[in-house]
Amino acid sequence: MATRGATVVLAAVVTFAFSATGAWSLPPVTVPFDVCAQSATWQRPSTDVQSTVWNNPRYGGLAVDQAYEWTHSFFWSETDSASISYDKVLLSGLWTESPRGQCRYRGTEGNQWLEIWALNHLVSGITIDGLVHTVTVVPQERGYEVIQFRRPAASKVRVRFVSGDGAVFTEWIETDPGMFSDWR
Repeated sequence: MATRGATVVLAAVVTFAFSATGAWSLPPVTVPFDVCAQSATWQRPSTDVQSTVWNNPRYGGLAVDQAYEWTHSFFWSETDSASISYDKVLLSGLWTESPRGQCRYRGTEGNQWLEIWALNHLVSGITIDGLVHTVTVVPQERGYEVIQFRRPAASKVRVRFVSGDGAVFTEWIETDPGMFSDWR
């Protein structure tokens, strides 16, 4: 029994890391995610083609550089709203790709999941360290991915997008459940 206990203690000590702040912490945990839609060939349409969306009365003459989904490579969507996803498809230019696939509707568990759209990037992994999700992505000339993953049952989270070598592309801070603001 003592040997088994000592082995467990030794294993626990090895899995802890000493942080820069001088505190002991656990290493980041890998987060599984579902790929609900993807393409390796999609590319954003030209602004002339996209102007058919901007001229739609639904968007009231929105200028090309005013839609977050048009000017960013990463954005989020709510997991419990088809109309919000529909708008994001139109505003990002993904309406030119068919079929897009579809993420699972999360209904009453919507605040327990995050949905991220990555344009011209493929998600290679997600880790969580405290309340910070790090999404590692690989830049691509073409394509997109839409993913969903379970979020911690905690207060506001951060989401950081990084390359394989750790360079940060962008970072978000959650302002309300499922709503984010650019941190960087």
